[in-house]
Amino acid sequence: MTHRPLFLVWVIAGALSGCMVGPDYQKPETAQPGSYREHIGTSVTSLEGQWWQQFGSPTLSTLIEESLKNNYDLRLATERIEQFRGRLESIRSGLSPQIGASLGATRSRNDPFQGTALEGLNRPSNRYQAAASVSWEVDLWGKLRRQSEAAQAQVQGAEYAQRAVALSLVSAVTEGYVNLLGIDAQLAIAQKTLKARFDALHIFELRYTRGAVTQMELSQAQNDYWATKSVIPGLRTALAQNENALSVLLGREPGPIPRHETIEQLKQPEVPASLPATLLSRRPDLLEAEQAVIASNAQVGAAQALYLPDLNLGGLLGFSSGHTNQLFDSASKVWSLAATINQPIFTGGAISGEVRQAKSAYRQSVLNYQGAVLSALSDVNTALVDSRESRTRLSDVNNQLTALQTYAGQARRLYEGGYSTYLEVTTSEEKLFNGQLQSVQSRVDLMNSLNLLYKSLGGGWGGITPVMQAKSDQPQ
Repeated sequence: MTHRPLFLVWVIAGALSGCMVGPDYQKPETAQPGSYREHIGTSVTSLEGQWWQQFGSPTLSTLIEESLKNNYDLRLATERIEQFRGRLESIRSGLSPQIGASLGATRSRNDPFQGTALEGLNRPSNRYQAAASVSWEVDLWGKLRRQSEAAQAQVQGAEYAQRAVALSLVSAVTEGYVNLLGIDAQLAIAQKTLKARFDALHIFELRYTRGAVTQMELSQAQNDYWATKSVIPGLRTALAQNENALSVLLGREPGPIPRHETIEQLKQPEVPASLPATLLSRRPDLLEAEQAVIASNAQVGAAQALYLPDLNLGGLLGFSSGHTNQLFDSASKVWSLAATINQPIFTGGAISGEVRQAKSAYRQSVLNYQGAVLSALSDVNTALVDSRESRTRLSDVNNQLTALQTYAGQARRLYEGGYSTYLEVTTSEEKLFNGQLQSVQSRVDLMNSLNLLYKSLGGGWGGITPVMQAKSDQPQ
């Protein structure tokens, strides 16, 4: 048969399509220190699962679950995954033959007697066609497979990006909730202190009218009262700001956030210790950066394949007739096979420019990945030091608070016994008030440092289950 050589071309092309040009991926070298700057705590198992439950707060767990369902940044990251999956599907389709069908009818007139005495004798004719066609760009050099490899890495990178957003979201919600509890405690201290100073001021006003205290002592009591009162508006503003910010993280309108425990009732999570090697497989942002390297490496091969010839195969099988009742007769059968080779000869630097861009993009992705690893190691070391020093600071502040309570009690007793001025009482109580606020803030700082430590170690993102279908209007 005359079409046998072309059929053999199809078979040979399929056999040759196993070749791939371009470099295969190799993991870039990164910093791998022997240990962290600070090595404290327990095993890495404390990183697994829903680590935020170690705070012992059902309310916090409920808020985190709500944020993982409703947060807009996370839903946006989920949609990006679908976008890259669609792109991968489109690219992979090029690896398979494309099959189509057509059905058509035409009516035309071609008068060979035009301009002669016989003009107009030729009548219009009809032509009916029904055919199936197939076309295939044979991936001889792996251009499409490299593009598919890059697209697959982009899908994986988008999934890791979603996990990174989820991990950051959990950390942000935890920090926001801890801050709210801290402000609650500071506000309670300020209101309690304000009431005590209001009562003291009332007593001093009565004593002043009777001449038992001086104007200076009355002024000191007034100063104490108004100084304490001036702290409360700032705390209330901070409370509203934190509630509004946390509401946005939860994907709801700004408003009050329920709290069912105090900052003192939160448990302190364990301080985990992890080997540096495990960090590269724990932090989703590093895994995302590595997928970018894989994708850009594959794009180099896809660009280099542009130098080589393309082979396109096509075929058609169908029927063509001038009468509908004869369309599917054997005499109306038509077919064709075709093979086309396109070889770039001169492109004015277009292909070399593509290759140059791809290689530069690859080098940039490697540098970005290596820099991200260093930043991650720095984050962990900083967080470990911060958690240790925050714990020490809380202990020191609490010891200071105990001393200030004794100091304030002694100063008031000495004043009431006539052995000291009221200035000494004012000074001691002001220090005690600031010490109480500082103690709460130190506890908040410790909780937040432990929260950031888990985030820096990439802890528990495998246990985070963000909503996989974004709640957005889907086109029908």
